[in-house]
Amino acid sequence: MQLQVSLVPNTAFTHNVQAKTLVAEISDLQLNKFDALYDDACDVGFAVKNAKTGNITRWALADEIRSNDADNEVMGWYFIPTPESLRRNPVMEGYCMTLIND
Repeated sequence: MQLQVSLVPNTAFTHNVQAKTLVAEISDLQLNKFDALYDDACDVGFAVKNAKTGNITRWALADEIRSNDADNEVMGWYFIPTPESLRRNPVMEGYCMTLIND
């Protein structure tokens, strides 16, 4: 079962249609954490609401970007649309999202 997750507006992202990417700084999203997406899985993420259409897509954490130095600092995160978001919004196929840890 899908769980309720944090919802952010699509206006917080820079959207590159040709590259199929969304990019934002984590501080602009006002997310305190990534939420569990399902009650029976360890996937985490959040949802994005399109201000024009009202469509909501859910995004799952796919990878963490870390520095290569001794600090091993988290520099950002990659997200991909969840399977159910792709079924409802096939135009999202091939999209990815990068959140920058500023």
